[in-house]
Amino acid sequence: MTVITRRRKLASAPQSGTHRHAEGIMRLRFLAIDPDTDGDDCPALHVDEETGNLAFIGETITDADDLAAIKAHTGPKASETAVIMPARMRKLILEALRDLEDDPAVP
Repeated sequence: MTVITRRRKLASAPQSGTHRHAEGIMRLRFLAIDPDTDGDDCPALHVDEETGNLAFIGETITDADDLAAIKAHTGPKASETAVIMPARMRKLILEALRDLEDDPAVP
């Protein structure tokens, strides 16, 4: 698995119960990408190496019925976005999470 470490500016202010570095930067390590991607604008998974938090990059859910189904159980609150991860990524995501379990550098 290719590992890429990136520093990415956060788009929003810190939220209660959400860890953010004081300078507003998370240290993200690339874990997995959609195998059918043809460029940079694709579903992907990253991990914050300092907190172990996961960052999912995907298409924003905009369908009203889908959003209503989500809101029936939980947010999203104004600072959150619901995203779609393609089914073809399930195996990659599971493999990446298993690898993280054995990585002493990630909490």
